Amino acid sequence: MTVVGTAVDSTRDRASTALDRLERALHEVARGVFANTGMRSDLGIDKAGYFLLSELERSGTLRVSDVAARLRLDVSTVSRQLHVLEDLGLIRRGRDPEDGRAYQLEVTAEGEAELAALRDARHRVLGLAMAELDDDEREPFISSMEKLAAKLSGGAQRR
Repeated sequence: MTVVGTAVDSTRDRASTALDRLERALHEVARGVFANTGMRSDLGIDKAGYFLLSELERSGTLRVSDVAARLRLDVSTVSRQLHVLEDLGLIRRGRDPEDGRAYQLEVTAEGEAELAALRDARHRVLGLAMAELDDDEREPFISSMEKLAAKLSGGAQRR
């Protein structure tokens, strides 16, 4: 192997190690937030339900296929989870005014209240963890995470 080849391999190994560390850290953050907030609410909402309910609240009234597309999930998976939320009274289904064959979903007042309680619990956990960072560390960290999230949500990395 040439010196150049060895340098390239060394750089690739360092990049791979850094990405492994990042992936582990992101996983641990997500796992820690869910574990420390008792993500299963009194009503039985799990992680999937939380993300679906959040997306509906953020986006407003949507069809099942729109929710699935926004979350990049299979329609059948999303449909099953949405039925659970509907049975709990957290979302309601109504006919799509533009297409009477289709249904639209929206968050109910009960769903908004449950989501707010879950979000408050998540914010408490994240707030305590972020308090460990100095002021000069916190904002660059959040900005970097927002940039990473924007890059990943753009779908450019999917192959």
